[in-house]
Amino acid sequence: MAKFFADHDEDCDVLYIGLGQPTPDALSYEDEDGLIWRQSKTGKWVGVTIPDFKHRWTGREAELMRRIAERLPAAVQGQMLEHA
Repeated sequence: MAKFFADHDEDCDVLYIGLGQPTPDALSYEDEDGLIWRQSKTGKWVGVTIPDFKHRWTGREAELMRRIAERLPAAVQGQMLEHA
């Protein structure tokens, strides 16, 4: 299983989740819910940035975990939301 990190910026209410080593040349894509997905140039999903984490997702954690598991299953298997 890939190592992941999760960091919550309390002041800005932004949750950052990444897999493996930082990928500075990754491309970013924002989805319809405002999740900002990061994908390496090889096509591997390497992270997600979640703006307004507590404001948007409190009470909807299971939905968020399902969405993240679609692209970053290792982060959910590691119970990343417990680290936020």
